[in-house]
This record gives sequence, C-alpha cells and structure tokens, in this order.
Amino acid sequence: MSSTLNSISRWTIRVAASLILLNGLFWTWFGMACEWGNPLGMLMHTLVPGLPMVGFGLACWRWPVAGGSVLALWGASPLLLLVGSKPFFNYPGNWLSLTPLLVYGIPLAAGVALIVSGYIRRIEA
Repeated sequence: MSSTLNSISRWTIRVAASLILLNGLFWTWFGMACEWGNPLGMLMHTLVPGLPMVGFGLACWRWPVAGGSVLALWGASPLLLLVGSKPFFNYPGNWLSLTPLLVYGIPLAAGVALIVSGYIRRIEA
C-alpha cells in the first residue's frame, strides 16, 4: 500500500509539473508570437505569465508543496482580488472565456495536486 501511494504521488508530481511547464511555454510562445514586431510588448507578454509559470514548473520538481502553494495562490488570485468587484461579476461572459481557465484554472488544479501529493510523500516517508 505504501509503495503504491508513493508511486502515485511521484506520478502526480511529474504530471502536474509537466502541465505547468507546457502551459508556461505556451504562454511564452503566445506572447512572442503576438508581439513579434514590438520588442517592448514582446518582453512584457513573455514576462507575465509565461516565464514565471515555467519557473514555478521547474521549482515544482524539487519542492512540490512550496511550488504547489504558489501555483494554488496564483490560481485563486482572481477570486481573492475580484471578490468585491461588482462590474466583473455582472458580466458572465468574463467567466465563459477560455483565457481565465488557461491562466488560472490549470495552475490552481496543478497546485492542489502538488500540495496533496507532496503531503502524501511526507506521510509515507
């Protein structure tokens, strides 16, 4: 039982970190592709959210609980920042867009998975 939970935990950490790395590389590519003729715009669109997400993905390989906590906070940030923002919640189309799901949903899901699998590894060790 112990080895099964440990192997599932290792598998979950690898999948979640790979997902974050791929998501970060996608946003880095997207920022460069959208702002190809504008160097300042390219720099701004690759710095956020692409390169930090790549960095968090690399950190998740070594420190799954710490990296997962940062990713979960990143994913929950719109809810934390927009709780009192009535104009945002009045337009349901803002939540139906694919962009919030890609920018916040994937890091939130991967962060929760990393936190849970990191704690399972600590308990089993």
